[in-house]
Amino acid sequence: MTSIQPQWWTRARITGDITYADGRIAAEIEGGQWVITTPNADWIPEVLVGRISVCYHEDGRFGAADPTQWPQLYSPRFPHFCLIPRRPTAIHDMRTVMWETLTDNDFRPALGCALTTFGVASQTILTRLEPHVEEVLRRAQEYSDRHDSKGQRIRFTCAAMSDSYKRLSYPATFRDINRQFITVQRFWKESLAWLTWVQDKWEHFEPSPSTNVPSAPVDNRFIGAYTTDAAVVQILMRAGVPVWLLRKPELILPTTVILEVVKPTNASSIINTNNPTFTLYHGMIGDRALSVTCMGGHTYSDVEHVPHHDPEISARPRISVPQPVVPSTSLGFAPLREDIPVLIPHEPTAGAVSSASSITRFSSIQSQPQKKASKASSRSSKPNQQPLPSPNRDPFVDPAHVDMPAPLLPWSEELRTCAKEVVPLRRWGYLFPDPGLFVTCSPARATNFFSIWLGLRVAWVTLHENYPAEIQPLPSQKWRDILGSLQGQVTASGRQTSTSARKQQSQQALDHIFEIQDITDTSFIMTPPLFYRSHVFEQNDVIPANVRREILWEIYHLGFRAELLAMDRHMVPSRYTDQSSLDRDEFSRRQLVDSVCGGQLNLGSPVDEVARALSSPDIRVRLPSVEAFRQILVRWPFCPPALVQIHSLTDPRHSDRNIFIAERLLYKFYL
Repeated sequence: MTSIQPQWWTRARITGDITYADGRIAAEIEGGQWVITTPNADWIPEVLVGRISVCYHEDGRFGAADPTQWPQLYSPRFPHFCLIPRRPTAIHDMRTVMWETLTDNDFRPALGCALTTFGVASQTILTRLEPHVEEVLRRAQEYSDRHDSKGQRIRFTCAAMSDSYKRLSYPATFRDINRQFITVQRFWKESLAWLTWVQDKWEHFEPSPSTNVPSAPVDNRFIGAYTTDAAVVQILMRAGVPVWLLRKPELILPTTVILEVVKPTNASSIINTNNPTFTLYHGMIGDRALSVTCMGGHTYSDVEHVPHHDPEISARPRISVPQPVVPSTSLGFAPLREDIPVLIPHEPTAGAVSSASSITRFSSIQSQPQKKASKASSRSSKPNQQPLPSPNRDPFVDPAHVDMPAPLLPWSEELRTCAKEVVPLRRWGYLFPDPGLFVTCSPARATNFFSIWLGLRVAWVTLHENYPAEIQPLPSQKWRDILGSLQGQVTASGRQTSTSARKQQSQQALDHIFEIQDITDTSFIMTPPLFYRSHVFEQNDVIPANVRREILWEIYHLGFRAELLAMDRHMVPSRYTDQSSLDRDEFSRRQLVDSVCGGQLNLGSPVDEVARALSSPDIRVRLPSVEAFRQILVRWPFCPPALVQIHSLTDPRHSDRNIFIAERLLYKFYL
């Protein structure tokens, strides 16, 4: 550090005072292009200058660009960032949980879920976080009671912190639970800093009429900030906040006092700066870089009801699985290439309701996988012609079985009369398992199917709701592999059979979706108890027939819900291009679908509560859902004018007959 002349930093004023322009310590950075000094701190951070990249790192934070981890360039837009608390030095300080990183021991698999990588935060973590979250919320409420905090950032940070804390108990992958944990920490620190700023430090940041305002003793509990503005140094020094002045070597005057020259502290020696995953921002340091780190949208990829583009997911390698679709000339669907992933999957119409007292459901056009064609039929087939379903089976009728919910009359009648295209069943894909798989096998195998589905149910549905691009339709045979056995079969000669190869593909698909590499047969054999809504089944308990019907109804219901959402995206694509508008549009779309399907998706409420929707046998009970269904369809191209022009079906002036006619017309147009 020869460029900082020794006579400068060995001189001291007669008064012995260090001013804002002096340095208790100093350091060179960027190869001597800059000199950084501090009048009150006892260390110098390695600071960011010029163009930077704000990236997610392996611990879920932003590395040295994270204002809750490392001193940043002072911003008048975010003055409270310099008051972010540093990690307590006392080992037994209860607040240290706000600087810790989540570990496997802090994660608990979701109750009743077979996947150990899908779960919630442990009760220990929740207990340690709770008093600190509650304390900040209490302080913020007290401030709001005394002042008008409308529009102030504290409202956002407290809401983001509280909501993320609650979501730690919502099942998700370990990665997303960790994101919630990090979000709680981040907004707790910022909320605390903001409250400190407005309650304790505000007067120091305001201009003072007095010219002799003494500087407060430095409080090393704050993270501080660096700046190139000498006026900011004066303000922060007066407030007792650690501050560093960055300047060119030419501005170190002979009168400048520098007591000691040190090496700057490297960020990687204190925080995790390894393995950045993807870049959120690349550009000049300043307000824009800080804005990226203090917004909430990107910190949680599992945003309820509003799926959005997550670059981290898109960057991960995808497993190439067939993307089946049912072509329909009337709706404009075209067959998709099987090697190209699709973001909006399509599946055959499905939906249902079943309960112990009332068993009704929509007719489903899901059916069993096609049997292999005989050699004779193969020889008689035209070249490149897809094999057709067996003539003695109707692919639009579900197997008759005591466990299958009975069809809902209006849907089944319209399905019987509507035009149907014969499509090779092996090209059909299912976002959820075909209910027919559960009733066309041996009782022992069916029991295994039900057990494994109950183990996968919460994880699969949650990921489908939050990562729609990750969950792709799977052929029925692959669903049979998943629900049955994932163990590949090898012939006596050691060669792998086509069956074992297919099962390995199913294994890879699940590995990709759930981010685990150790799925084996034994990990999917559920150990008691088994959970389904309000039902709990211990070892050797037989799942009653009415509960099996409820489970199959729910699968139909989930399928119909997913299909209606996908169809609406296809028929009424969003006209927006910016992500925030797309999110709002998607939220409104999902609200419409929720109103059709009996409210927001809830895997814990009793089935009979959800049944009071489009699936109810009572026309007056299902009327609000029918009207919501009409509100969706009237937005679609070629909707019959009679459906568009009719008054709301909830109008009491409509007779039951008029409602029934309108309802049949709705289903006819949809099918």
